[in-house]
Amino acid sequence: MALNEDGESWIWTGLSWATVGAGGHDELTLSVPTELFMGLTGQELTLDAQGANLIFSGPAAGGADDPTFRSLVDADIPAAIARDSELHSALTLSGTPDYITLSGQNIVRGLIVLTTDVTGLLPAANIDPAIARDSELHTSFLSADADTLIATHAAIGGSHHVAFVEADADALIATHAALEKPTCQIYGPTQATTSGVNTVMTMDTTVIDNDSMADLDNDQIVIKTAGVYMLQGNLDFAHNTTGARGGSIWSPTLGYLASYFGAPTPTSPYGTTLVVFAIVELAVDNAIKLRRTQVSGGALNVSGGVAINKSLAATLLFET
Repeated sequence: MALNEDGESWIWTGLSWATVGAGGHDELTLSVPTELFMGLTGQELTLDAQGANLIFSGPAAGGADDPTFRSLVDADIPAAIARDSELHSALTLSGTPDYITLSGQNIVRGLIVLTTDVTGLLPAANIDPAIARDSELHTSFLSADADTLIATHAAIGGSHHVAFVEADADALIATHAALEKPTCQIYGPTQATTSGVNTVMTMDTTVIDNDSMADLDNDQIVIKTAGVYMLQGNLDFAHNTTGARGGSIWSPTLGYLASYFGAPTPTSPYGTTLVVFAIVELAVDNAIKLRRTQVSGGALNVSGGVAINKSLAATLLFET
């Protein structure tokens, strides 16, 4: 292309020179599709700004058409490189208990509770040798070792202890029996008494009896081991200031073994308590009873129901 002195533009056609025209060339314009992404200012072409995440492409579906700016659709991506659910089935976890759990796309490792989740024995390979407790930590104990231990014990036995044989056991039992003295205590319920009548006290409860001496059917204690006994009788008379009160320990075969007779306690609002005491020698089958008498001019109760109110006791001091 060249300009002559008149300012006209000439162009070589390959055969001759020809004028282009008074303006230089025909006016440049943009088609409608091109205006979607380009602009023309004078002789300058520019690119138009577009929104984020758009592509310049033909239609998303259907036949061919002018390209536009649009978002991607699944059909724009070849199946060979697509990464979505159609490439694999949904991921699930199975097993009980669930040692791992699935939350969305996250696999979470759980805790194993040895006391409930594990049964049987752990394989040896699961135990660190540094903490294992088996044969490598000690030597075997053989039969020969046992024989040596027994022989050693036998060699030192005589100097350290004597043999404990059946005769020793019998002696120990006999010694224990000797230390446990025959003892019996019985008591009875509250009982009404008549003035001037010597009455045997009824008994219905055993407190202690280690020699089968209690005879509640006959309100008495029967001696089973001959010897010297300490006897005690308790009587608790109802409150009354008239007359006198008496109590005794009595045997059907031996008669009176101990007795007391005296005036009531006039200042006590609770009545009069008597304690009769004796140390006597008794033979096997000797029986003892508790009796009382009162001279009040009327009926008078002897309180009972507990051992301290109306009771009889016998304890062996030594055998004869």
